[in-house]
Amino acid sequence: MTDVEKNAARNLGPTKNLTGNSPILKITTAATHVAKALPDTWQGRFVKLRAIGADVDYYFSPDASASVVFDEAATAGGTASVTRGRKLIATETEHVIVPKYAASDSARQTIYIVMEAAGDGSMEISLAE
Repeated sequence: MTDVEKNAARNLGPTKNLTGNSPILKITTAATHVAKALPDTWQGRFVKLRAIGADVDYYFSPDASASVVFDEAATAGGTASVTRGRKLIATETEHVIVPKYAASDSARQTIYIVMEAAGDGSMEISLAE
């Protein structure tokens, strides 16, 4: 199976049961950071991210006060930074696994997607498996 076929096999169309919401979040983005809590059941699962209207830098964190600096400058030494996220270009999509964060073996911590954009837009996040 090719990578494209594997991706298609785990990429569900949006669904909604009779009692709940669809598994799609649409979060506004701007030139300031935002941290949005994701459903606990999404930890360890594939999600599809799509930036709409503006490029977005993002990462996942258990820290609600975490922040991303959009387009943070590179360094000659390739230094890591607590505010550098992965770039998602506007209109592009990316499939990623939401990390699992656990305070203990029995309790999950809340996971946030932390984002900052080049300007006004939105990030669409959908459960993809």
